[in-house]
Amino acid sequence: MKSIASYISIHLLTVLTICFITGIWCVTLLSPLIDISTLVTALVILLLSLIGFFYLRQKTYHVLLLLPLFTLLVGYLHGLAHFQPPASKDHIYNLILNSTEAVLTGRLQEMVSYNGKMSKALIELDSIRQKDNTFQRPAHGLVRLSFMGKWPREIIPGDHVIVRADIKRPHSFHTPGVFDYARFLAQKDIWITGYIRSPLFVHELASDQAITNKYKYLPEILRTRIDGRGESHGSVCLCHRNHEREKRARLDR
Repeated sequence: MKSIASYISIHLLTVLTICFITGIWCVTLLSPLIDISTLVTALVILLLSLIGFFYLRQKTYHVLLLLPLFTLLVGYLHGLAHFQPPASKDHIYNLILNSTEAVLTGRLQEMVSYNGKMSKALIELDSIRQKDNTFQRPAHGLVRLSFMGKWPREIIPGDHVIVRADIKRPHSFHTPGVFDYARFLAQKDIWITGYIRSPLFVHELASDQAITNKYKYLPEILRTRIDGRGESHGSVCLCHRNHEREKRARLDR
């Protein structure tokens, strides 16, 4: 026992990191099969009490033996928290049960990704107006929106936007071994996805001039600007190459 405690003491950070990550990984295996969150919480409290007791009694090797198990269970609870659906009644997850069209207002959270065909944007909601309603109601939560083509260049992270989109809860395939897209998004606290059918359905609202807001989104704004400059440089290079090819073709004639 003391040799194990000695090994843990020497490699404490590595051992605890592995235990924490293993605890998070166990969530993906156990949570779909059985709910042990109450049992794990009780064990965490018990282990914390024992660790405190042994620490006060200066029994260090007992503390070192209990720490990996304690960290494993804490990792499990940490991972479990990311898979629990939001409880707030104003969260977008609890407002959308089926696929529907809605008008959303919110703030662009990060640089919009573009794969050559489709853009993907992340919006932090302020309000929502569903298809059959005539008013916007308060709402919060993240929504991942897809958009065919390039995102409007003038709308950058931190901007307040209004969009019209078809939104829904993401679904997962239940085939074993298949990538679980809904669970992947839940880990990022994204519970709703949507599709914007036209660039006419994306508009910027009045910009927020608050200095704190600008600093909050500054890293994402810089990423967007750098990406835009790289894209422009790439276009110039492509035009230059095409021009050179045409020149060579004329000379060959």
